[in-house]
Amino acid sequence: MARGEDVILTADPVPRFRENPSMAHLEKQLFRYPSRPYEGEAQIRIMEASTQQEEVRQVCIAIREYLRRTGNCYRDVAVIAGDLAAYASFLERTAALYDIPIYLDQTRGIVLNPFIEYLKSALQIVTRNFTYESVFHYIRSGLADFTPEEADRLENYVLATGVRGKKRWQTIFVRKTPDMDNELEALEGLNESRQKLVEQMEPLMQTFTDTRSLVMGLYGFIEKNEVQVKLKAYEEQFAAEGDAVKEREYAQIYRLVMDLLDSIVELIGDEPVKMEEFSQILEAGFQEIQVGTIPQNVDRVVAGDMERTRLKQVKALFFLGINDGYIPKSAGSGGIISDMDREFLAESGMELAPTPRQQMYIQKLYLYMNMTKPSDRLYLSYARMSSEGRSMRPAYLIEMVRKLFPSIQVEKPEELPGLMQVQTLEDGRDSLVQGLRKFADARMEKDGEEERDFRHLYQIYAAQENTREWAHEMEQKAFFSYRDRPLAREAALALFGRTLLGSVSRLEQYASCAYAHFLQYGLMLRERDGYSFEDVDMGNIFHGVLEIFGEKLKEHGWTWFDFPREEGEKLVEEAVEAYAVTYGEAVLFDNARNQYVITRIKRILKRTVATLQYQLKKGAFRPEQFEVSFSVLEDLESVNIALTGEEKLRLRGRIDRVDVCEEEDKVYVKVIDYKSGNRDFSLAALYYGLQLQLVVYMNAAVEMEENKYPDRKVVPAAMLYYRVHDPIVEGEETENEEQIQEKILAGLRMTGVVNADENIVASLDGAFGTKSDVIPVERKKDGSFSARSSILQENDFRVISDYVNLKIREIGTGILNGNIELNPYIQGNGQSAKDACTYCPYSRVCGFDRKIPGFRKRELEVIPEEEALHKMEEALNSSREGGRS
Repeated sequence: MARGEDVILTADPVPRFRENPSMAHLEKQLFRYPSRPYEGEAQIRIMEASTQQEEVRQVCIAIREYLRRTGNCYRDVAVIAGDLAAYASFLERTAALYDIPIYLDQTRGIVLNPFIEYLKSALQIVTRNFTYESVFHYIRSGLADFTPEEADRLENYVLATGVRGKKRWQTIFVRKTPDMDNELEALEGLNESRQKLVEQMEPLMQTFTDTRSLVMGLYGFIEKNEVQVKLKAYEEQFAAEGDAVKEREYAQIYRLVMDLLDSIVELIGDEPVKMEEFSQILEAGFQEIQVGTIPQNVDRVVAGDMERTRLKQVKALFFLGINDGYIPKSAGSGGIISDMDREFLAESGMELAPTPRQQMYIQKLYLYMNMTKPSDRLYLSYARMSSEGRSMRPAYLIEMVRKLFPSIQVEKPEELPGLMQVQTLEDGRDSLVQGLRKFADARMEKDGEEERDFRHLYQIYAAQENTREWAHEMEQKAFFSYRDRPLAREAALALFGRTLLGSVSRLEQYASCAYAHFLQYGLMLRERDGYSFEDVDMGNIFHGVLEIFGEKLKEHGWTWFDFPREEGEKLVEEAVEAYAVTYGEAVLFDNARNQYVITRIKRILKRTVATLQYQLKKGAFRPEQFEVSFSVLEDLESVNIALTGEEKLRLRGRIDRVDVCEEEDKVYVKVIDYKSGNRDFSLAALYYGLQLQLVVYMNAAVEMEENKYPDRKVVPAAMLYYRVHDPIVEGEETENEEQIQEKILAGLRMTGVVNADENIVASLDGAFGTKSDVIPVERKKDGSFSARSSILQENDFRVISDYVNLKIREIGTGILNGNIELNPYIQGNGQSAKDACTYCPYSRVCGFDRKIPGFRKRELEVIPEEEALHKMEEALNSSREGGRS
């Protein structure tokens, strides 16, 4: 075909700019060198915004103002972005807020479409052998025929029982969980869900020899589960809702996926491939699929990319994102072909991608085409900060336009008064909420312009019928402050009962935060059960195994004083094996990590029983009772405490060990509590009610011994924690095994408090010099106790015993009086501070927020031990005086 004659347009200015000399000047002078400045007012605005989101908001405001002033239609306005991907989500969301119909001229990826997630998760179930994550990714994809309630029940059961792997999913569920009300009915429903999943996955569980058979298996899976019918239902649903974009996406998605599968078969159909490799190939294909969309109506604002979008008959153009990096766009690395190679290939007739220099000129062409498109006004804007928080600079184009039009000033419309930026009742909600917050915090100048604008805005919302209720609700929230609202006494009694049952830990929880106690013991909120082995489980196993070990000693005719080391280690092995089989649905045998934990537990407990024997042999005390349950002590006043009238508190719990030492007219009592974590006894914590356990145990043990020995005086000797662990000690290379063993025994020394009576100390450890390796006692050179010794006089034991009984009554009365105040404590400062909220599982539920008036933490004073004891005495004296009056 012969080339026709060139047509040269000589009209000056071009017809669409005859009534707009400034735009005609832009069309003629843009990218010309040298350029000639325009004298006069230009129909061009340059706007600066702090962020990209704010930039889009100001553009939407400017669009509404332009249309209101000119009376033009939405189709007369267009939006172009330097990088549409960076602005698309902001444009879609903000345009809807300002009631601007907008069409984003871009293709959409389908990676997050439920159909794609459905296929990917189904393949992951096979490749990852039914892991928890892959199974519930599939179940919650939206196409697997599981209701949300059904998925929740199944997920809770799987987490609680540790169901993992194909074999477990193909086996009938028979394990019961504590939260099952009707066990048979619950298991029946769970097995129906299990069977449904297994049947749905059946087409993918076959053996596939090549890619073709695997694709056929996937197609059989799709067909069996009627995915096309479900996608058609979604398409019709979106059509009914008027969402044309989603409707078109769901109308195309099935065909696009089938085309992808056909292409894979054509390319590598006869190649052998593993399921995992096939999944990766399929996912790469999904990444490349794009779905086109069409405008939902005629009168709409088109928003697009400066290179892709073609505009016609636009009166106003808004150019977003004129920032470095977007304009000009970052050039590629240049590839592997040199400039000389390019010249040679070009001369040979090969078509090549543009060079960076050519790309720069192409971008300038697109800039020229877009900036000269509007016949009325041009709006240019840029942001100072990206959505990721990175600083951004305006592109060279801004300075070029300002040189062409010296009269143009960069505007910052976001700095205008808030009332001037409100366009609709919807977009003004943010301004009203921010104003309410400032007004409530007294951050507005009284009777100033800002306050007057805010009052005017509030009156508008309060006067409108459709926003009046919302405005009133926002006002209440802005002026909200936390106030303690206790339960009515009748409600508290109905909730907790007149006989308050609970452990010492429950009382300590109340002392820590009354509201956390209410959530745990009133509303019975608890964290979801998980099939795992945590630190708390280690402590439970230590207690259980030591109890079994004590019973096995009796069976074999040994005592804690005389069992041989080899026999002790053998019995520990047997006790651990016996307890591990029954603990937590045999979670310890679930995986290699947990099985190693069994080995570690055995090692720790072998050292523990040897150390406990060593400590007993050094003193005159003998173990009398192990794992003493409060439930068999109903006649003891120390664990059955009268509160008021018919109300009483009954404590539950177990004393790990009670040791006694008998003399002619006295019985000394020692209680030991096994702990897997590090814990020291603190009189200050006891005073605040945060550490009651050891004293309650001692009170119960003393009362038991008084009942047993009514003709003898029972004296508290020691309240001790023994930490069950394997300590790491530092030593020198020259030290022998005996010296290292001494350091280990010192690291296993019990903590707590000891009676200062010399006879009692000698009975606890009769052979130590300056520092005991059994009890927390040290001596000075003159033989007296050092300041580092944790000792109390016999009268002090009586004081803390009476104070704990008083504190328990105070806590029990507070619970039954309905106190549920949100009052977590904090003690100390900095990293060493103790905070009730640090490990609280209810911190995301309670709503505690220091920024809201009324919320505050109880600041507990850090007090010395002597002062804590003195405060206890004062509290007891005050109680006695109050009782007499």
